[in-house]
Amino acid sequence: GTVYSNLGQPARAVTHFEQARQGWQKLGNQQQLGVTLNNMAYLYFRQGQYDLAEPLAREAIALDEACGVVREEAYARDTLGHILRDRGDYPRALDAFQKSLDLAKRCMETHQVSLSLINLGEIYHLLGSPEKARSPLEEALALATERDQHFELGLALTSLGIIEYTAGRHQVSEELLRKACDVLTRVGQKWGVARARLHLGQVLFLSRRYAEAVERMGMVAQLCGELGFHQFL
Repeated sequence: GTVYSNLGQPARAVTHFEQARQGWQKLGNQQQLGVTLNNMAYLYFRQGQYDLAEPLAREAIALDEACGVVREEAYARDTLGHILRDRGDYPRALDAFQKSLDLAKRCMETHQVSLSLINLGEIYHLLGSPEKARSPLEEALALATERDQHFELGLALTSLGIIEYTAGRHQVSEELLRKACDVLTRVGQKWGVARARLHLGQVLFLSRRYAEAVERMGMVAQLCGELGFHQFL
């Protein structure tokens, strides 16, 4: 299921995740069932199918809490936060990401700590507090740099780049987003590259460099087609 998700074949991924779900249910393995449900929720989230994604994420959280698996609960609450954010429910998304951060710190899952900090920064920005957003983003940037977390580094650079162009600082934003694209390309994270290029295209558009903007958006469309994320396409 995970492999097909990464290959941009969500329909085939769902088939395998569903088989896994049925298997874990027959075995009575609640912990692994929670992992599979969260994987399914995240896949549906990426497809924009929030009505399918949210109940699965919440079920995964309930199972993780019952089993006492802090690490998996941190991941599931992160997924829920993404779903709520995309649905425009920023206060509850903020709560989900904060709980994910607290859990990740408890089990010293540093990758999730970085991701939760980035997500918190993005929510503060969406809530209209860009200066408040900088603190968790810069903390995530420092942690990712210290721990050689290249994927998280790229995401943090992207989020900071968005804040900069929103504030009208196009040159600074362009530098951050180009660096994000380079970092994420090196680690083969196509989704992250697509998102960074999308915002780089926006900066180029705002800077009236239309030919370059069109070129970047073409790259984004191609990547999203490969990934199968139709709402981004």
